[in-house]
Amino acid sequence: MSPLITVYVVNHNYGRFLSKAMDSLLSQTYDNIEILLIDDGSTDGSSQLVEGYDKYENVFPVLQSNKGLVVTNNIALRLARGEYIMRLDADDFLDPNAISVLAAKLDRNPDVGLVFPDYYEVDADGEVTNLIRRHDFEKVELLDQPAHGACTLIRRKLLTEIGGYDEAFACQDGYDLWIRFIQKHRVANVNLPLFYYRRHGNSLTSDEKRLLETRHSIYRKFVKNNHRQISGLGVIPVKGSRFNPREMALEMLGKKRLIDWTVECALACDSIEHVLVTTPDNRIQKYLGDRYGDLITVLSRDRNLARANSYPDASIIDAMEKHSSNGHELPESIVILPVEAPFRQPNQIDAALDVMRIFDADRVVSVRIETSTHYRHNGQGLQPLNAQRLLGLEAEALYRDAGLLQAVRTTFIKKTGELFGGRVGHIVADKRSSTLVLTKFDWAIAAKLAEQPADI
Repeated sequence: MSPLITVYVVNHNYGRFLSKAMDSLLSQTYDNIEILLIDDGSTDGSSQLVEGYDKYENVFPVLQSNKGLVVTNNIALRLARGEYIMRLDADDFLDPNAISVLAAKLDRNPDVGLVFPDYYEVDADGEVTNLIRRHDFEKVELLDQPAHGACTLIRRKLLTEIGGYDEAFACQDGYDLWIRFIQKHRVANVNLPLFYYRRHGNSLTSDEKRLLETRHSIYRKFVKNNHRQISGLGVIPVKGSRFNPREMALEMLGKKRLIDWTVECALACDSIEHVLVTTPDNRIQKYLGDRYGDLITVLSRDRNLARANSYPDASIIDAMEKHSSNGHELPESIVILPVEAPFRQPNQIDAALDVMRIFDADRVVSVRIETSTHYRHNGQGLQPLNAQRLLGLEAEALYRDAGLLQAVRTTFIKKTGELFGGRVGHIVADKRSSTLVLTKFDWAIAAKLAEQPADI
């Protein structure tokens, strides 16, 4: 007989979707499945639907008060008897062959501990809106793009051995699991769309800022528990208005000057050992010296390194060399913090250095994921850069530099004399923090944001 597989369905007020999810499970071609159907304190009457599935001999309804998704994941793990285990959210549904295909992958590859498929995105009515194609994981070297939290088949013994799900996090359970799992076990992808992921107004994935902050907390906890955090020298390069007439470093934004937003953020960051500002502008040097004193180091930059045609890396490398020649040992990384990004947060800097540690990156940048189509003119007209965007090909995804920061390993800079290249990791920046102040129009927007709480 085929190995027993446990699939648990978590329902919380998804009564209108539940039958579709359960129908997709009950019609699986795989012949040895136990289904734990867990109602997590629903108030929409769907708990009665859950009880109704008791008539199926392989369905075991569980009714509980609301405990949240991550706690419920661990309850299911404790109840499960299967050799392999998978979660199906009550608003999603499976291809009839999903479990057969994923189980076959694990059966054939005993060194693989976790397998996940490609998938379709559907709307609230179940209509397909996108096809998400993952990378070829036989070739992937930087494992910083995790499997989906649901519809991933895992060896139950291995999931138990790493401690199950971390209940300190209310969301991003799949991200936390992925980071811990890949340290010890191989993962694999089946390049077929085998489940349907429903995106709708009540979906957990709709709150970007909350999800990203949770992801940063996951990085931080993992690094503190398993590694020594990477230290950084925060370098803030400022040309000054004489060399860049559009620069507004000393202009008031809200209740403080534009440059203060970046200096104070760097000073509040756990990973930054020291903050260094490099500028040829005497006014900026005096202002920072008077305001911050010994809290930061202000270096007078050679004016030739501030000209429009100067090599951008040169001023950073010059600042490193001056800092070192003053008797300071350079930390493991250099974190470049442009003043034009006033709304970055200290935890984003920490997250960048945690990503550098976890994924062994030479360089980490902040990005926004582009969902619109981009074009390039080839002389014959415009040609889309991401023509396969509607197919959701992971390899075709475009990332825009969000401008918050760039973190580079000191050893990489010393070896190459460059700030670019190498093995590049990333953090995703939320929309507010990636608001840059480059024009008067940008300033008007930033001035309004400065009046609002940081959690909007």
